[in-house]
Amino acid sequence: MRKQFYPDDIRNCFRRLRSKTGPTMGANKLAGLVAKINQSGLPTSVREGALTLAFNSQVKMAGLAGIHIESLSESQSVLTLKNRFRVQNHIGSVHACGMALLAESASGVVFGMNVKDTHLPLLKSMSINYVKRAQGDLRAVATLTPTQREALERDDKGNVVVDVVLTDAKGERPVEVQMTWAWTPKRPKAP
Repeated sequence: MRKQFYPDDIRNCFRRLRSKTGPTMGANKLAGLVAKINQSGLPTSVREGALTLAFNSQVKMAGLAGIHIESLSESQSVLTLKNRFRVQNHIGSVHACGMALLAESASGVVFGMNVKDTHLPLLKSMSINYVKRAQGDLRAVATLTPTQREALERDDKGNVVVDVVLTDAKGERPVEVQMTWAWTPKRPKAP
């Protein structure tokens, strides 16, 4: 069971992060913030809480569903979703849309860690095959290969297929998931 974190813990976490000096680390602002959180020396539960809070403040649907970030780096993300009433279907397992949201969130956050600030990340397509009933809580692991990360750094636009391994409480894979993410330069804002 995860340790609860409290608002004072989060406030103290962000105070400590703001007090650190030096250039932003990582490919973009998100990667820099995540690097600071990961290297902060804070307890694991507070680091996870800070990562989750930062993500869910930007992706409101993930916050409503209760998606939690266990770990996040520029090459891999691990996210979880508890099987609770708010996300259940009529048979008591996590709803198909909840599984899709978890997979999209896991792939999107690791992809977003590698997209330059001058570019826009876009979900191009998702392929989800539901192969068996999910049992209990869910865990999604999304990984970018070194080749994919190099393409994101080198190319001005393109797309990559991010594989997501989604498992349930029994360690089974109830769905097979592939997310295709694209990146393109941001358009200048009109005056």
